[in-house]
Amino acid sequence: AGRRLPAERKVQQSTKPVVTLCLTYLDASSTLATSTTNRTTRPPAPQPVGFCVDVVEYCRQLRIISSRKVVTSVENAVNIVVEFNESGYLLYVADCPGAFTRGKTKEEALGKIPMEILSYNVWRNHAATQSDVSVAIVQEWKTSLNVTDADSDVIFDSEKTPLTESEYASLKSLVLKSAEDFRTLYASIPDKNLAAKPSRKTFHGEVPLTANEMMAHTNSVTSYYVAQLGIQLDNAADICENRLNAIRCIEMLPGYLDSATVLGDYEEWWSLKKVLRRFIWHDRIHAKAMYRMAMSLWGKGAAQNPLCFIP
Repeated sequence: AGRRLPAERKVQQSTKPVVTLCLTYLDASSTLATSTTNRTTRPPAPQPVGFCVDVVEYCRQLRIISSRKVVTSVENAVNIVVEFNESGYLLYVADCPGAFTRGKTKEEALGKIPMEILSYNVWRNHAATQSDVSVAIVQEWKTSLNVTDADSDVIFDSEKTPLTESEYASLKSLVLKSAEDFRTLYASIPDKNLAAKPSRKTFHGEVPLTANEMMAHTNSVTSYYVAQLGIQLDNAADICENRLNAIRCIEMLPGYLDSATVLGDYEEWWSLKKVLRRFIWHDRIHAKAMYRMAMSLWGKGAAQNPLCFIP
């Protein structure tokens, strides 16, 4: 589907720890976990934790409270899914659908988690009273895809279960909001045909570099995603109209909330919950690239920042 990730931004270290990341690693040998060849399943996930929306300084220092040691419970844990191979790591915040970080090592990717959660929760208007967070790695998946280009085929264990009406309503709202905010960012780009980086190819072809290319690519995957659920969709030109059409088609499927996992293209497993998460995730990949491109070309403030990325 042409899933790609631009170069990571540099983050200025802060001496003031506003967000402390406490990593609790529940490894696959735990009596609380059962493993298959590439997957690790865990106990049910605790509720997500948010962050204060007015925090402007960040600390990426990790405080390891339990390394490869089994614990019976993790209070206020944020659950992380790890997708990896020899080329690098993609980490997903399971409690924040679509939120992700990337790194050449697991530690590098983990160090970016607090800022990603903060940005995401500001975007979805979540405030919180806690600044300390425990992070639990709840699943690890070794992929044969190129994670350095944000190619992914993982399905979360939590995405294999049916959706409740309230869960679906929440995800649907985020999926539509993500498309609207992507369009707002795109509309604010001063020159939509200008690129900040030289052309580059991946297995999927040319990497989209201009705002027009990013918009066209991001919108085009809509039909691919819903096709994994058995839906044939002709993409509309407007990303918001296209996304809404996709949602309407999904809701026409018999028993769509109870749908099981299905084997889609390229032997990849899908579910409704995964499709909805992937919409947001894919938006964030290319919105981040578009926002960074705008800052590189025209400076801070030249483009709107509706997805609340941290410069």
